[in-house]
Amino acid sequence: ALVLIVFGACEYLSKPVAYVLTVLHEGNGSVVVTPEKDKYRFNETVSLEAVPDEGWRFTQWTGDHSGTSRHATIKMNQSKEIVAHFEKQKVVVAVNIVPLEGGTVTGEGTYDYDELVTLTALPNPPFNLGGWYRNDALVASTPVFSFNTKDYFQTQEAYDLDFKVEFDPKTLEVSVVATPAGSGEVTGGGKYYWDELVELGAVPYTGYGNGGW
Repeated sequence: ALVLIVFGACEYLSKPVAYVLTVLHEGNGSVVVTPEKDKYRFNETVSLEAVPDEGWRFTQWTGDHSGTSRHATIKMNQSKEIVAHFEKQKVVVAVNIVPLEGGTVTGEGTYDYDELVTLTALPNPPFNLGGWYRNDALVASTPVFSFNTKDYFQTQEAYDLDFKVEFDPKTLEVSVVATPAGSGEVTGGGKYYWDELVELGAVPYTGYGNGGW
């Protein structure tokens, strides 16, 4: 008997491995993925950029990538899930009191972006409130000054909001009159600060005597 054995050629066909990249975010912001695809080849390079919204800042990457730089480069050697974290930026509110003995202020401290701040000026006797200033521009003239931190938005990072409050010494008007009119000359009238020494003078004209104050 004749046995015929036929050997056939076999070919193994393999498909390229494809990986999925899932990018999420917590807080207000977004992530730019370059290139942006549904699937990636093995070891393909992908760039990520975290972009915070106004008043927010990027803090870190978690998941299959870690780091605190807004820019990241990853290799797709497996399917990955990466999370970008954003938080509200901090605003440090400080007040410069002029003069220091003029009074005190409440409300200074650290606030979040888009948070209401209320500053209150408490003058010491004998001072009055002169006004609230930001970069030498008058922003309020009442003892209570309220604003939203986003009104003074500056950068995506923490920043300082510096104000100045001025207290003015109280003044008194001193009026000096000679009676009867034309009977003499008096001096010392005018405006004076609280607790300031005032000297008054009286010189009677001829024919008149000093009758007293």
